[in-house]
Amino acid sequence: MNVRALERIIGVEFREPGLLLQALTHSSAAGESPEPCRDNERLEFLGDAVLHFLAARALFHRDPDLTSGDLTIIRSKMVSTAGLALAARRSRLGEFVVLGRGLDNAGGREQASILANAFEAVVAAIYLDSGLDAAETYFRRFAEEPSDTSRDAKSTLAILTQSRGGTAPTYRLLTSSSDSLPVVHTVEVRLDGIRLASGTGLNRQAAEQAAAQLALDSARGWDHLLPFGRSDRTQDMGS
Repeated sequence: MNVRALERIIGVEFREPGLLLQALTHSSAAGESPEPCRDNERLEFLGDAVLHFLAARALFHRDPDLTSGDLTIIRSKMVSTAGLALAARRSRLGEFVVLGRGLDNAGGREQASILANAFEAVVAAIYLDSGLDAAETYFRRFAEEPSDTSRDAKSTLAILTQSRGGTAPTYRLLTSSSDSLPVVHTVEVRLDGIRLASGTGLNRQAAEQAAAQLALDSARGWDHLLPFGRSDRTQDMGS
């Protein structure tokens, strides 16, 4: 891999070029190397944490009117696999990532997960080599910041419950009425075994969305979205 060529593209000159090489070395290539070779998995781990912080800080200062829920939704888009893969393509990481032969021949350079992981690892490498400000400059140069908070009810409910330390909601089909056309489906949504709401729709997906929206709209549902030990805030959430 031509480290210097990539440095010119991303606008970062490394004191330790080996960090950049490691950031772009996939485990498939490390496994095929005749000599000991470090892959980028540890750097991915660090880069994920750095990116979450950088995205949160940028969004916190962007718009004081955004709620914590909105901030969570936008951050999740910024650091999603699709979002980071797009940033990796913009910085041309796919041309430089080091893959095993089989994965390379199978089109690994275009796989979103590989590109997203490489971007995380490069952010970590820059952070270790040049500090947080340099990592932020690279991130903000190539990453796209979503301009809206649009999302469906199921996604919103899942993100909010998990951001509060809970698990993802589950959905169960209760009935499918075939007495008349069109068929009406009824689905309930549960969180940690507790029923939040039920909804109906002309197909199961629509019924799940309706149930999720009712859970979001219901004051009682918010009680169960709080982490254990935080029930003292229930009255505020429901008022």
